[in-house]
Amino acid sequence: MLILLSNNETINTNDLLYVDSGTEGKVYKYKDKAIKVYHDNLYKRILSYDDINRLKDINTRRIILPNNIIYKLDGDCGYYGGYESRYIKQDGNIYDYSKLDKDILLEEINILESDIKNISDANILLCDLNNTKNIIYNNGKVYFIDAGSYVFNKLGKYNTSNNNINEVGLSIKYHLFLLQNSCINIGKELVNNNLINIEDYSMEVFMLISNIYNLDFNNINDYNYLKHIKNILNKYNNIINYKKYLLDYYINKDSELLSDKGRCFLKERIKL
Repeated sequence: MLILLSNNETINTNDLLYVDSGTEGKVYKYKDKAIKVYHDNLYKRILSYDDINRLKDINTRRIILPNNIIYKLDGDCGYYGGYESRYIKQDGNIYDYSKLDKDILLEEINILESDIKNISDANILLCDLNNTKNIIYNNGKVYFIDAGSYVFNKLGKYNTSNNNINEVGLSIKYHLFLLQNSCINIGKELVNNNLINIEDYSMEVFMLISNIYNLDFNNINDYNYLKHIKNILNKYNNIINYKKYLLDYYINKDSELLSDKGRCFLKERIKL
């Protein structure tokens, strides 16, 4: 398929580096650009031509937005066929981020909060950030890369700022605490931090630990997960120290969260 890029360059998608695909289209890499080319037959809402033109003028650093329109070419005709954005390479493992020093993660949260403000001021609602395909880790930085489900809050039914703070915070929570497709990642993190021997890890261990992690965040009344994570970092210096505290607290405390059998089961396996 021939497409026309923003610099008036015509290129065949067969000559591009394929990255991934989803319900909206296929994503390719070209130089420093990520190029999303929409499927011909779409069953999902996509960003409109006008949406792209409004999004591309918003200044963000970690929430990656479209910056140019591309056109599909059909003979002498061209029609709106997708968009360009900044390409971000994945070069980190999700379970390594719990060990990052607080100054790095606090700076990332500050940058995200600045992005949230700029996006909220433009009356845009962030959506679908929990999708594991939509978050990228690069050199200690956290990026949200797919704007395809973002919508303009035209009718004013939602508090845009609160929605976006909660949406980003919930996603950061899920990823830092490995609660999305997490069985393998929680196991890797426990083993890498010498908290369990690999032969002692099981689905039962995973279920008990994920319950502990979830309980902590379920008790946040204002749903401001970013604020909660900042408080954790300021007190415990990194996320893994806090996880060790939670495990120690619940494994050694008479709590309804864990039965006596569950506590004994983890005590025999988790090395605190």
